Amino acid sequence: GGTIEARDAKIEGDLAQARALRAEADVQAEQAKAEMEAARASAQAVAADAKAKARAEIAAGLAAEEARVAGTIAAAEARIQVARDEAMTHVRGIGAETAGAIIERLTGRSASEAEVEAALPARA
Repeated sequence: GGTIEARDAKIEGDLAQARALRAEADVQAEQAKAEMEAARASAQAVAADAKAKARAEIAAGLAAEEARVAGTIAAAEARIQVARDEAMTHVRGIGAETAGAIIERLTGRSASEAEVEAALPARA
């Protein structure tokens, strides 16, 4: 009888120890799961931060490039306007030369400056 009781006590002791180890393993598993979730959340936050920073840098670079291009376009338009204004100052002279050549061709004689001016429209 003593042997059976000792054996039962040993089995009970082993079962109790097994239950305790299982409970400890469950606690450690829950802790590991919580740590994994925290690490995952931290990694996602770092990734989101990096994406936001990259987007901000891209937006700043794009804005700077757009400003540079706008400046280049404005300078080019200004040069075009100057060239257009310069060309327009020569239009009346070209028209006078052309009118003189046409009059000479049609009449066979050179036109006077007054005749050429009369052939041109009034200045705007």
